[in-house]
Amino acid sequence: MPAPFKLAPLPWDEDALAPTISANTIALHYHKHHQTYVDTLNKLVEGSKFADMKLEEIVQKTIGAEGPKDKKIFNNAAQVWNHDLYWHSLTPAKTETGEKLDSAIASAFGGKDELIARLAEAGKEQFGSGWVWLVSQRGKL
Repeated sequence: MPAPFKLAPLPWDEDALAPTISANTIALHYHKHHQTYVDTLNKLVEGSKFADMKLEEIVQKTIGAEGPKDKKIFNNAAQVWNHDLYWHSLTPAKTETGEKLDSAIASAFGGKDELIARLAEAGKEQFGSGWVWLVSQRGKL
């Protein structure tokens, strides 16, 4: 039986984000880290009730799992999902934030420079890959 999960292709060339993120950094995280999560997940779900599920279903069914194998399945499935989301959240296009987001950033953090400094600091303290997300909950960042 073929492995149910495959490493999804990047939405841009590996060097497309340079110099902000180098091709070497992308290659390391994509071909080594992300691929390892995919491979490990495939081994863990082989022959299990999770083998025919979609990635999102596995994450939902194993979140808060108590058994050691289900915890490993959750961790690897969540990391595959997280990496997929991460790659698609980046773009080589130079974009600007809109007025609504600029206003929310100014209100919550005092401005973009302050937000960037806080995200960088949070990334240093975050266990794992150091990814930190900015989210909106009930209209507040």
